Amino acid sequence: MRWSNSGTHHDKELLRVRKKGEDFTNTDPWRVLRLQGEFVEGFEALSKLGPAVTIFGSARTKKDSPYYKAAVEAFTTENWGTAAKLYEDYAASLSDAKKALMGHCMYRAAFCYQKAGMFKEATNAYARFVNEFKEHRLYPDALLRRAECYLGRGDANEARKTILYLKQQVDKKGLGDQWKYEVEFWITYLKERTDSSRALKDYKEIYKKVEKNFPDVANKCRWRIGRVLMMEKKYNEAISYCTEIIEDRLAADREVAAGSYLTRGRSIMSKRDPKPVEADYKAALYDLLRVIVHYKDIGAPQAEAMYYAGKCFQLLGGKDSAKYWQGLYRRLQREWVNTRWAQEAAKELTD
Repeated sequence: MRWSNSGTHHDKELLRVRKKGEDFTNTDPWRVLRLQGEFVEGFEALSKLGPAVTIFGSARTKKDSPYYKAAVEAFTTENWGTAAKLYEDYAASLSDAKKALMGHCMYRAAFCYQKAGMFKEATNAYARFVNEFKEHRLYPDALLRRAECYLGRGDANEARKTILYLKQQVDKKGLGDQWKYEVEFWITYLKERTDSSRALKDYKEIYKKVEKNFPDVANKCRWRIGRVLMMEKKYNEAISYCTEIIEDRLAADREVAAGSYLTRGRSIMSKRDPKPVEADYKAALYDLLRVIVHYKDIGAPQAEAMYYAGKCFQLLGGKDSAKYWQGLYRRLQREWVNTRWAQEAAKELTD
């Protein structure tokens, strides 16, 4: 028991008779008890709640507002296509006096199309944004995402043109080193398929320059280094490199982590020394399914992860193997229509 300076127990001091005019409910001990009661009440309420999502929004936005509906639609059902349309409709309803909000809605519409894998619609939506909002703070980001969408459509030439145009804007507007290195990263990214050895060297050089001050760019470089190692069929090196990234949870953001799981999974199932056995295919499948389930908010690697997870099921065999890989490939065709992985899946299903 702790004692007060007066020699009495603290609990007795807390519960002593108050002097006339002294309101106990205005004292600090009462405040602590009230806060404790609120914590208990809150935890009891939350204990009865199943899987849920919290949406933080403006009290000035009514529930019948299309803007509100778009947010609810996107975050509760992940129906990104519908959310994108609601954002577009809301942007179209705004007057020029609300130009900033209009730009934000147009950008969010493009972003939702991209999340849905609707790369053609996303490309067009980003194009409208960059044409109308050249001074918007999201302008360089929209150009970068537009390039990503071209890559999603398999159009590397248009992606390269967009990145080079972004480089001009970065130099012209003096957007700073962050964007300078972002552009360097993406130019290197576009080199991967034609000159992977050069890309590997460039990624390492960029990483040295950005490691301390620009962790986002550094993380992307780390992931792509592992990816290039896989492309060069250095599977064991790729596995080791990606494992280091995955275990370094503080440094690896969600996009990098998802890409690393995907790269490690593909490398495990593709390695030749030693050749993979059943346990390896199961480990690869675990990595690929982790991308599909735990990183479904990261759209880029989803289609590829589904395709190679289906391959793993084929290699593992078993009585339910066909059901699993065919189910994945049908889902791939539904959700990622405009990707080459969906086209590959369609070939597998028709053979």
